[in-house]
Amino acid sequence: MKQFNALLAVIGLLLGAYTGTTPVAAPTSIPAATSDTAATEAAIAATVRVRIVADIASTQAAMPTSTTTPTDTRTPFPTDTPKPTNTPGPTDTPSTTPTITRTPTKTLVPTRTPIPTRTPLPTRTPDPRSLYSVIDIRQLDAYPDNHIGELIRLDGRVFNIGQDFFQIMVRKPGGYSWDTVAVIITYIGTTLPRGLYEDTNVRVYGKVMGSMEGTNAFGATIRQPWVNADIVELR
Repeated sequence: MKQFNALLAVIGLLLGAYTGTTPVAAPTSIPAATSDTAATEAAIAATVRVRIVADIASTQAAMPTSTTTPTDTRTPFPTDTPKPTNTPGPTDTPSTTPTITRTPTKTLVPTRTPIPTRTPLPTRTPDPRSLYSVIDIRQLDAYPDNHIGELIRLDGRVFNIGQDFFQIMVRKPGGYSWDTVAVIITYIGTTLPRGLYEDTNVRVYGKVMGSMEGTNAFGATIRQPWVNADIVELR
């Protein structure tokens, strides 16, 4: 009997699951067997059988809903992740010691030393006395006018000193001491040397001016050569 009750409970659960109704709980206790027990069990079993068959028929009559076939979603193959390339580390730049470039020293351009100009040697000023020539006093005494303008040199002795002139005695060549010719010497523009006195021996450089005439102490007319002195030297 207990097994029968358990079977009824399982059938009820199954029917409730197929029909969506709450299953009828199996009776927790079965009444004591009576005379109608066999009939009752037969009736319950028939009823259960009918319900199961009906439920199965309704289940089979219903069109099963089509279950959507899942699309074949292809799982993409994983792409090969490229292996990281080894990035070379920075190469050590050798620290070179900078070479010191010496600044070239400026070569001074030599300044051109100017060539000294040659100082010309001073030209010797000719001695002006060399321009005067010696004349024979006899020639001058005889022809004084013929020698006007000539530069001559005379050596004599002073015997008279006047204003702006003096007179000398010039000895004739080869003559005696008294054999002389008187000559008048003017010194216009010429300074006479200091110490010029009578009886002084002198040398006169001058120009022949001709002759002068005068009278002597005896009243006689005399004529003497005339020389204007440029240089007068004491001797």
